[in-house]
Amino acid sequence: MIVAFISDLFDYNLPLNEVNAARKKAYEELLLACQRVNAELHLVSMVGVDQGKTDMLDIVFNSDVLVVDMSIKTQQSLLNYHIGVREHLKRFDNIVLVLFSRGKVTEELNVNYISVNLSSPQSVLGPRTKLFPYVITDAGVAVSLDDRYIRTSLGEYDNLRNQVFSRLPPMSENLERTLSELETRNRATLKERFITDIRRVREQYKGAELRERLRTMRRRLDDPEMLSTEVLLNMLLSYRDSEDYDAMVTLVDDVRKLPMRSKMVELCMIQYLYAFALNGRKQPGDRDRALTVINNVSYKAHQHSPYSLHCVYNFLCAM
Repeated sequence: MIVAFISDLFDYNLPLNEVNAARKKAYEELLLACQRVNAELHLVSMVGVDQGKTDMLDIVFNSDVLVVDMSIKTQQSLLNYHIGVREHLKRFDNIVLVLFSRGKVTEELNVNYISVNLSSPQSVLGPRTKLFPYVITDAGVAVSLDDRYIRTSLGEYDNLRNQVFSRLPPMSENLERTLSELETRNRATLKERFITDIRRVREQYKGAELRERLRTMRRRLDDPEMLSTEVLLNMLLSYRDSEDYDAMVTLVDDVRKLPMRSKMVELCMIQYLYAFALNGRKQPGDRDRALTVINNVSYKAHQHSPYSLHCVYNFLCAM
């Protein structure tokens, strides 16, 4: 997962003040959260984005998640614009950080973008944009506030509030949870898109052209998180239609080597297609391997093996 963070923290020497120190703490919490979920964090120059540099905008618009810190009022318009562009591009996974300054967060935000009623921010934010108001505790840790603290902490800080905030977990924990949820949802969407794409390719192309298209799509499965039983089955069926038996065998063998994915190749239909591909490939030893696969599946299923397995078994034995 690629996370982009637009910031001016490292563009030039920023003045040393409370807000900039807090923003740097928030960035450090984001960096820690990304490390924990194995996300690739790209720090995008605010100056570069403002100047419309292509490489900067490419990261902003194509990242899986965009994170911005709207603690500085003069930056809100620019950041708001780029979130709007992402939403137009159907990139709805955006995170807004904002320093909760002495209970006056609504004064620090452009009310045309952030709802004055922060207990219901989605009235203005995009449907999937996450809002993270945060404070810096006396111990110098950035912690995020949920609705309970926002609704009850709109006055000046006092000792009680400082004690409450000091017991909150670091903001990195909440960011980590949110990034994990977004990644899980994005993976599901990518799998659905992959299955749709492969069905379309299977309908539109035949023979050598289909094999070439499938070779290109196979690269998308280099990420083990993209694999599911349905994805694997559709890929094997497509290979079968293109008569690329070697690719079928290689795919199953590769998946079997993955510790967290190996069990999916034990599905009866996948084993049938694997045996079918071995028999079709006809390399030395393939026929014996195919017979072994069929025998193993038939043994496990006892008397309930699918009719197609018996057909393949009889076909192989007759060779």
